[in-house]
Amino acid sequence: YEWYALQRCAASYWQEFEQTKIIYPDIYEHQSFCLDKDKFYAGNTCYFIPTNESWLCGVLNSYLIEWFYRMISNSIRGGYLRSFSDYIKQIPIANATEPQKALLEKLVDQILNAKKSDPQADITALEAEIDQLVYQLYELTPEEIKIVEGKNYD
Repeated sequence: YEWYALQRCAASYWQEFEQTKIIYPDIYEHQSFCLDKDKFYAGNTCYFIPTNESWLCGVLNSYLIEWFYRMISNSIRGGYLRSFSDYIKQIPIANATEPQKALLEKLVDQILNAKKSDPQADITALEAEIDQLVYQLYELTPEEIKIVEGKNYD
């Protein structure tokens, strides 16, 4: 080690970049998890979860998880969030069945394909469908969904 070697990756750490992963920024306004199948190397302003489970990307980007994350973390100027590991580790991941994973994966793929062909594509209907599946996955009641979505009771 030389004085200028500020950080060295563990022997196998660099190999994690060479695999499918979910990447996310250090600072963001809304959930911004993205599936990377192209083996990008991330800089110091984003992080990644080494996994090829694309359904998880849908869950992490869901309205429910963003609501939860805002409850446990601190926002910074302008309402932006920081993706500190201490908070990210607290996100509960429900045990999804294989059919649930397959359906979420299909929707994530549809979103990725739509955005790949047209970055301005309107994917709100697909995102809403994912949100509904995530509510079911976490077994939320209609009343709990209203709380998450900030809706008033009638």
